[in-house]
Order: sequence, then structure tokens, then C-alpha cells
Amino acid sequence: MKREPWRREPAAYPFQTEIAPRWSDVDTLRHLNNVALMGLHGEARMRWLAASLGHSGVDAAQPALRPVSVATDFVAQAHYPAPLLAGVRLRAVDDAGFELATALFQHGHCVGLAATRMAAWQNGQPGPLPGDLRAQLTQCLANQAALPPPPAEHPHAHDAVIDHHAAPPDRDHAPPHWHGMTTRYADLDAHQGLSELALARLVEHTRLRLLRRAMSHRAGDGNGAPALGFLVAHMRLQLLHPGWAGGGAWQIGAGVAELGRSAIRLRSWVRDPQRLVAVADTVLVSTDPVTQRAAPMDDITRSTMQALAMVPLTPSQPA
Repeated sequence: MKREPWRREPAAYPFQTEIAPRWSDVDTLRHLNNVALMGLHGEARMRWLAASLGHSGVDAAQPALRPVSVATDFVAQAHYPAPLLAGVRLRAVDDAGFELATALFQHGHCVGLAATRMAAWQNGQPGPLPGDLRAQLTQCLANQAALPPPPAEHPHAHDAVIDHHAAPPDRDHAPPHWHGMTTRYADLDAHQGLSELALARLVEHTRLRLLRRAMSHRAGDGNGAPALGFLVAHMRLQLLHPGWAGGGAWQIGAGVAELGRSAIRLRSWVRDPQRLVAVADTVLVSTDPVTQRAAPMDDITRSTMQALAMVPLTPSQPA
């Protein structure tokens, strides 16, 4: 998404709405939390559905339009209490679903981008779009003004429509450690499944547990070096099942999938008592604690992260 120059232009989004952040959206780093920003993308998406399709999401007679996958780029930090301008653009429609592009702007600057693949869920699985709904979406797509042609120096400016077949959930690996978790009634959405935001919070929790484990080893190395910080740059969440939020014992976990010079890709898993519900990949950037700029990982941090790599599943383990 970041490679598409139009994505950072408010004028590229036919639907726009202002959203005020809440004090509860501020996290311990004193900026708007990344999951809270995902929630603002979701709020903009639902406002678009209501305004464009008359689909409020609370009418039991309407199909359950829920995400299949959500990819989010965290472009810059956003802060309380200035309002954010959210933009929504319909990108694609087919028999299986549709894709929405959303962007968040604060003080005229883009702070976040998201691409969401939506489907009509039936009996716990994404199903085909009802014919009348697809006709409405197709008309919405036709009514949108065309995007300007990409500049010559940006040959990939329109190539980021989600390929929802390209990244199947990884069922061959598992986290090095599973952790128990209990969900709450507040984690349910209007369709009585675990909400996208609740899943993102569980993924955030897996990430923090893994990093705390890593940093506890790093803090004890005795060389007095300041600990690196980590900022979330990107997250892709795949929703596989609505889940069951009846207060049962869930399992969550994360493992290191890939290490770069100053970036880490973590994979997270969320399971309910019966099945795998969601898988997420999160890209973290290691930062200098003083300058807040990207900084390479030192050898101790790197070796600690390598020790927390995801592990291959054995035949006796559930997928």
C-alpha cells in the first residue's frame, strides 16, 4: 500500500468522514494505539456500508458482512485529541466478496492505510455475495471517479489489490509457547462472533508476551546497553472463523517468522476450543530509544529473537 502514491491523497477517497479519537485509544507510548487505529479504519468502513448500501450491520435480516483479511500499514504516529479524517474507496467486487481501501489523515498528513477483503459470512464460513448486494456494489464501483494515472516513477502505483488467495493461513507451524486466554461478552460483534478488533487485541497480546520474553533476556545481558524499542509498521490479519466468545479457554501464541537487519516479522495464532480462528503477520521495526528512528538489532537481541522462532507442527498437534 505504501508504494501507491494515490493512497496518501485524501481526494482519492470518494467517501470521507471525520472521527474523533478517544482518550482510551492512547497507549503507554502516548500515541494512538495501533489496534485503536485499526478500529478507526473499521469504523470508517461501517459508515461507508451504511451510507452507500444502507447496510448498518445490525439488521438481522441482512447478510453478515465481515472481513476475511485486513492488511494495515501504520504510516505515522497519531495523537489525541485532534480528529482524524477517514477516507474510503471501493477497490474491487467479485462473486466471493469485495475490497475496500481506507486511509486515516491527521493534520493533513496520512497516518495509516488499510485494505480489507469483505465477504458475506454464512454458517461460520465466507460465502458468495447475494445477487442484489453484488449489483449494488458494482454500481458503487461504476459511480466512483477514476483514479489519476500513476506517475512514471511509480510503475506499481495500482498493484495493491489484496490477493486473498495468495497467502493461505500457515497450518504447518505453531508458536514456541501457547498461552491461555479468556474472552468476554464485550469481545462479541453484532453477528455474535469474535469481533475483528477483539482478534487484533489478542494478536497484540501475543506480540507483547513474546517481546517481553525476549527483552527480559536482553535486559539481563549485563552490558548496560539501552534496550531497543519496537514500533508496529504493518499487520495482516486473516479471519478463518467467527470464533466462539462464550468465555471458554482460548489459546494464543506468537513466534518469529523472519528476521531482517532492523525488522522482525512475527506470526500470531488465535484458537478457540474447537479450531484455529485467526492468523496474523506483524512487521515490527526496531528503534533507537532516544531518536525513535530505525536501528539495527544487536547480536544479543537477534539471537534472543531467533530462539523464539515459530516451530514446525508435529503430527500429534492440532492445525
